[in-house]
Amino acid sequence: MGKTITIRRGYDIKLKGAAEKNIQDIPLSDVVAVKPPDFSLVVPKMLVEAGDEVLAGQALFFDKNRPDIRIPSPVSGEIAEIVRGEKRRIMEVRIIPDKKLKYQDFKTGSPDKLDRESVIKHLLDSGVWNYIRQRPFSIIANHEDVPKAI
Repeated sequence: MGKTITIRRGYDIKLKGAAEKNIQDIPLSDVVAVKPPDFSLVVPKMLVEAGDEVLAGQALFFDKNRPDIRIPSPVSGEIAEIVRGEKRRIMEVRIIPDKKLKYQDFKTGSPDKLDRESVIKHLLDSGVWNYIRQRPFSIIANHEDVPKAI
């Protein structure tokens, strides 16, 4: 076996032309797209059509097999087009964003005062549940199952 090298504290290499440490706001893109193929095992059924106005957080489509799973719009604006592929499969939903974003209002509440079902319902309604992943296949977690460990 070769010799094992362990790095304890790391080392900062000082190079000329290092990036500046500042944060800038960038303008919003002219078109924003949500792509259903990015969500594995989701068979999308559309809730909106081309020309509809949507708010940020409003559901664009839901999963045909699990209707509770809804994918929200990241921005407010007008649905420009729904791009379809082979066999009319939905490939992307293009949105022209508003200059000033408008958000869908979700009821707020303290998680300490809510029961498990209320918290899950709020996460499902707001579209945040889609980012909770189930292992080993990294699919959207089933909200009806209670995990052994987190």
